[in-house]
Amino acid sequence: MRVTRIPIVASPTAQIPPKDFRLNPLEHKEWVDGQLLEKDGITLKDSRIQAKLTQQGKGETTWPP
Repeated sequence: MRVTRIPIVASPTAQIPPKDFRLNPLEHKEWVDGQLLEKDGITLKDSRIQAKLTQQGKGETTWPP
C-alpha cells in the first residue's frame, strides 16, 4: 500500500506551548511534531479513533446517556 503525504503549512499560532494547547485546544488546529498546524476536516487517524470509541460505547453517538 502506498501512502501519499499531503504537505500542511504551519500556522502562525505555533508559538503556543504544548501544555497550554492540551488544556485549551484551538478549533481546526492540531499539534504535530512540535508545531501547531491547520487542520482541514477529519483525518484517517481521527476517524479510526472515533470508530474504536464508538465500538466501546464511548463515542459521541452515545451522548447524552
